[in-house]
Amino acid sequence: MERRQVQRFPFECPIAYSGNNFAGVGTVRDLSAGGCKVKSYTPVDSGMELEVRVYTLDPYTPIKVDKASVRWVTGRDFGLEFLNLGTGEQAQLQRFVSTLGEIPNK
Repeated sequence: MERRQVQRFPFECPIAYSGNNFAGVGTVRDLSAGGCKVKSYTPVDSGMELEVRVYTLDPYTPIKVDKASVRWVTGRDFGLEFLNLGTGEQAQLQRFVSTLGEIPNK
């Protein structure tokens, strides 16, 4: 089994994604600078490449991921690896994830 390169943090927020001739929405279940776990009723397949919008705390300024790859699928859950983000989006995501690391677990 492959180990994650970056730590994921529990966090829930809306996510929208699209691929060839389809679109879906779901809920991020955990988030890192390199990817996330998603729960959705719109099915995807392992290996699909998607364009993604992650709506963290500011719904008007989502983090845009130009290219993400579906790494695994289990039922309605799937894992995304973020492959291509713009420089500004990467910095925005890094800043946001670093704040999640500062929140103590309950």
